[in-house]
Amino acid sequence: MEDLGRIYGMCDAQIIGMVFYYANIKQRILWATVNSAKGRDWQEFKCEVLKLYPEAFFTVMDFSALAERQINRDIDEESLRDYYAGFLIISKDVEADSDSEVSEQELCDHFTAGFPSYFRKTFDRRMNILATFHEVPYLPSSLNFIFEQALLAFSSSRSESGRISEL
Repeated sequence: MEDLGRIYGMCDAQIIGMVFYYANIKQRILWATVNSAKGRDWQEFKCEVLKLYPEAFFTVMDFSALAERQINRDIDEESLRDYYAGFLIISKDVEADSDSEVSEQELCDHFTAGFPSYFRKTFDRRMNILATFHEVPYLPSSLNFIFEQALLAFSSSRSESGRISEL
């Protein structure tokens, strides 16, 4: 709604009105209870409404839960992509939380914690080769870099069945 309002040049009060217009009756009643509902500050309204739904946000603990679910699954390219997508969703919420300060290295560590052990060996071997080739210690520059390297590790070690062969 915010993006649509901005595209059409709406002011904050108009965006708030549009949100109420398209919300169902239960949401309207609940959202009308926040102090900024009748105000002219979209960001304030949005923050107050979001506080009504604390379960809608991910925390650092959700990284561990996702990794635990992933580590016990066979890995193929599709599941690796799905895992990364889920991880990105969580990371955006965690980054938005001003109380959570998670470094890029910690994000990468959480992500690779979800690799099954046989794939982790393949991935670590690839990263060690990269570190040797570039004569620098393995320090990932970004979560995206780690994902790309995991895809390359997967594709270079794929067995005929499409799964990583245990080494």
